[in-house]
Amino acid sequence: MPQKFAVGLFIALSSVALVACTSTTQDTTANGIDFTEVEATLAGEPVGYTCDTLLPDYVLEVFDEGWTADPSFTPAPGSSAQIAVDIQGIACAHTGSDGQTLVVTLALPTDDSRAALIEELDAHSEQVPDSGWHPTFFTPGQLNAFTQDGFWLSFTDPDYDHVEDFDLATSLVGRMLPAS
Repeated sequence: MPQKFAVGLFIALSSVALVACTSTTQDTTANGIDFTEVEATLAGEPVGYTCDTLLPDYVLEVFDEGWTADPSFTPAPGSSAQIAVDIQGIACAHTGSDGQTLVVTLALPTDDSRAALIEELDAHSEQVPDSGWHPTFFTPGQLNAFTQDGFWLSFTDPDYDHVEDFDLATSLVGRMLPAS
């Protein structure tokens, strides 16, 4: 990874970490869409990433050496984190020295599952035009985005009240994924 990109990545993730949430368990009602209704119909493929490759500790440590992976994180039933894990994706939580937790999920749903997720998101959140993702949905506390390559990303933070609050996080994580 070129050094300039790595430094920029460190700075970008550091800013994301500043506004992370405070819970180690994702609450589906307060922090986003409850996917319980479609959960049983979803399937996916392994994403080929771990939390260490999607959100490397060395990136978080540039901001604050206290940021570490949160091994106590347990996704709430019906949450985007739980759905991602259920369909062979990952749910990553990193906790700062001040107790804040940042949760990012990544999954690679099948085409039918992607359509079901998009339908559920479209019914319960606002579609974001011109986001650069294909498509993107926002509800206060959560942003869900899809890449052209089929990845589904979910960013959850109850402190994020505006879609713009997620711009840095989506840009940062998007750079860790293969170019579409």
